[in-house]
Amino acid sequence: MMLNRYDPRGTAFVRMGRFNPDEAACNLWWSGSGVRTKLACTRVEIEATVPDQENLPMVSVTVDGAPVARFALRPGTHRYDLLGRMDGGEVHEVAVLRDSQPTDQDAAPLVLDAVYTDGEPAAPEHRPRLIEFLGDSLTVG
Repeated sequence: MMLNRYDPRGTAFVRMGRFNPDEAACNLWWSGSGVRTKLACTRVEIEATVPDQENLPMVSVTVDGAPVARFALRPGTHRYDLLGRMDGGEVHEVAVLRDSQPTDQDAAPLVLDAVYTDGEPAAPEHRPRLIEFLGDSLTVG
């Protein structure tokens, strides 16, 4: 089965979390930053670049808002299998997020280089903006 390569900075993907729109790459410096898209497919893979450093970033994957995978990435540029054997006739919203905190020892960000799939990504519906504060009594005082 042939997988097509898509740029995660394209219009079929919505960036999430904290990011710099002026950067040339899809850099995921912060936890909770990532991309989401809608697609009907049987398989999804990503290509990511991680610097050789002590604390390797974690990535989480959700399908229609439900967590389906969480794993650490290896140093260097690698392809990772995210989803396989999906029902190609049903449209899903797929999100890929950095799921680990950056540290001051990070040499460079996690870079999401490409998304590979046999489906055709489409921009998901825009969600209303929401700010939620989590904390203790000091947060509201």
